[in-house]
Amino acid sequence: VTPRLSDRVVGAPAAARSSRSLARASLPSSACVIPAVSTSSREQRAELDSMLADVESGHGLPSGAIRIVPLLETAPAVLGAADVFRASGRVAYGGGIVAPSGDVALAIGFRWSDSFEETLVLRSQVLIAARACGIDNPVTGLVTSVDPEPVRRFVEQSRGLGYAGTFVIHPSH
Repeated sequence: VTPRLSDRVVGAPAAARSSRSLARASLPSSACVIPAVSTSSREQRAELDSMLADVESGHGLPSGAIRIVPLLETAPAVLGAADVFRASGRVAYGGGIVAPSGDVALAIGFRWSDSFEETLVLRSQVLIAARACGIDNPVTGLVTSVDPEPVRRFVEQSRGLGYAGTFVIHPSH
């Protein structure tokens, strides 16, 4: 059985449901993706950390084996990226997640373009926070186009900024 790369977790109640679901699985996920994190949800992240520790213990895994991937999808989370990344030693990846008509675009108000220049400051700011917090594999994304050309341009631009990877949405990517 191959472990899932991640489970998506939303808020504390969903975290509890996901934790119970992970506990029943024959092998838990490698990471939990936490969408729309905020800098004020330390208690929720501590609760999730505790639940993941219980899952690890129940599966004989070392402490910290299941990682957290926080998604910065609000203006406060982008501004407080370093606080989010420092909130748990389980944070595996961090970065600026952007997409046309996505949560960040709606929260900040930028208009997606083929040049992606409207996201350069956001992605750079979050990348600096990730590096300052010791995150070795900062990731960005998410280009939702099925056409591989804009995806390639976005990935190359992000790599030029210093990102190590990107989230993609389509199998052709």
